[in-house]
Amino acid sequence: MIDSKSILIVDDHQMFRDSLAFLIKKTFPNTVVETGDSHTSLVNKLRTSRSFDVVLIDLNMPGMFGTLTNCAPNFRAIAW
Repeated sequence: MIDSKSILIVDDHQMFRDSLAFLIKKTFPNTVVETGDSHTSLVNKLRTSRSFDVVLIDLNMPGMFGTLTNCAPNFRAIAW
């Protein structure tokens, strides 16, 4: 049995965020997917939630400049 992985998706476009979460859950059923819709939700989840194996982030959201290095410099992120 494969260990479950955790992914955080943060994007301000709900349709994109929900579609990506759906595809990941369908493809990898053991994966825990959490979502956020803003810079604030990203910061809150990184500071208070469980650790994530991968974080998928839309860097074009308002307030994103410097967030990755200031909040959690040692995690794996894929930004678009």
